[in-house]
Amino acid sequence: MAPGEQRGHLTHGVNAVELLRDQVAEIHRALDDTLTEWLRGLAPAAPPTGSLVVSLYIHAATVEDVTIHSLLRRAAPVYESDWAGKGPARYSTSDLLPLRAYAQQVFGHRRVPGGPVA
Repeated sequence: MAPGEQRGHLTHGVNAVELLRDQVAEIHRALDDTLTEWLRGLAPAAPPTGSLVVSLYIHAATVEDVTIHSLLRRAAPVYESDWAGKGPARYSTSDLLPLRAYAQQVFGHRRVPGGPVA
């Protein structure tokens, strides 16, 4: 196989891992920006109970949490470790700070100082 060729495809110096990381980071920014814009449109009212936008945001964070931690790292998801008893099922649409803190921790794939308080 020639340098830069993998299974019949030329890579031309593309780092697939970095490309994937950049794409995931862009999706995280888009999710957070979209939620922020939607909340600004509601201001000063709180999001309605059962909000689809908030539900989708929680869903995206939780799916990533399970995928990264349970399936890939074979560890407990963040909502079962750092956020045990404070996880997605307990979030309120009127208080989005915990939701956003949880999502940022999941999106960063690390333990965040100042996360949930025991």
